Amino acid sequence: MGALFAVMHGAYAQTPYTAASVVQLSTGGSLPTNIGHTLRLGSDVYTQDTLDPLAVYGWGVNESGQAVGTSLINSPYKTAFVTGADGVGITALMPGTSGSRSFATGINDGGQVVGFSTTSTSGYYSGGQAFFAAADGTTHTLGGTGSRAFGVNSSGQVAGMNAGTAFITDANGGALHSLGTLTGSGSSYGTGINDKGQVVGFSSSAAGSPHAFVTDVNGGAMHDLGALYGGSSYASGINEHGQVVGSSVFKASSGLFVSRAFITDEDGTMRDLGSLDNRVAGMSSFATGVNDNGIVVGYGMSSGGWHAFITGTNGQGMYDLNSLVSGLSLSYAWGVNNENQVLAQGSGGMYLIDLNTIPVDSGGVSPGVIPEPGTLALMVGGLVVVWRRRRIG
Repeated sequence: MGALFAVMHGAYAQTPYTAASVVQLSTGGSLPTNIGHTLRLGSDVYTQDTLDPLAVYGWGVNESGQAVGTSLINSPYKTAFVTGADGVGITALMPGTSGSRSFATGINDGGQVVGFSTTSTSGYYSGGQAFFAAADGTTHTLGGTGSRAFGVNSSGQVAGMNAGTAFITDANGGALHSLGTLTGSGSSYGTGINDKGQVVGFSSSAAGSPHAFVTDVNGGAMHDLGALYGGSSYASGINEHGQVVGSSVFKASSGLFVSRAFITDEDGTMRDLGSLDNRVAGMSSFATGVNDNGIVVGYGMSSGGWHAFITGTNGQGMYDLNSLVSGLSLSYAWGVNNENQVLAQGSGGMYLIDLNTIPVDSGGVSPGVIPEPGTLALMVGGLVVVWRRRRIG
């Protein structure tokens, strides 16, 4: 497998970032004083409750540093929340009650939040509908059958899934419009949207396995982005330049299934971002978000387990976020804004990490030549579902 995993994106190269501050989005023990301060949010949600240190899960962050996610404030009844700017303060949305729970999954720069609520405590997919919350906190449901919302742009167009197919809405969480699928049959899932109304996600494809897709503006024609090495692929985000990120799963020559984070270039070509530890064959990586500079965040396997990562501009280099902070173990990164604020999950809960960029001469090792593997089997199932479920427990 050595040739197949010859992508060397600098897990051990000099990082172009330093951590300016870290804000904790959960209660619990104090943070090390050398990396920031502790933000205690429990009393801001419900005065009678205290959030468990591991009971806040983040899903996204906007340009002001407002984070959205889910807390276990009424465990096991999860509650959607949104923070103030720079992760300060917290407001409950669609509070979970007996027999229901809610998840905030996306936020735009105007503070409009989308997500979904369920009518069951037993399953992620059981009943419920997608919701849209205005900046003042008023909410309405988007209708549909078991609908789920995962992204919202500046005009309030929402992307998600309803009745087995991806959708886009009119402005401000208006009417749902199905985007269909790549093949005209099967299923599709919308996971992100930019201000042009380009929706990304994954769909049944002619290849027989799920493929990442991107639509034209305002939810126009759906385009197959292909997959790395003949495998399956799943898009998770898109920036204002139309660069798409996600993960592609393929069967390597060893017989192991491997996932690799990807970004698309200007011509739509999918590019392998490599892994955090390229010295060890079979290390997987997953991209979860991208900003307008093409800086990608996600998580990857290393010799020490799952670690959050960040890349340089246009997906160049892959750097372990743990190299930027001390006293924490950051396992997953879920979003990054244009201010280089990263929403990450690790020991003690969720953190909003404010990164400063410092100039460096080299952003990592150039990728090597990657030959096509001889025969690649296809992985069946929804990868995005896997990492979404990992986040909400």
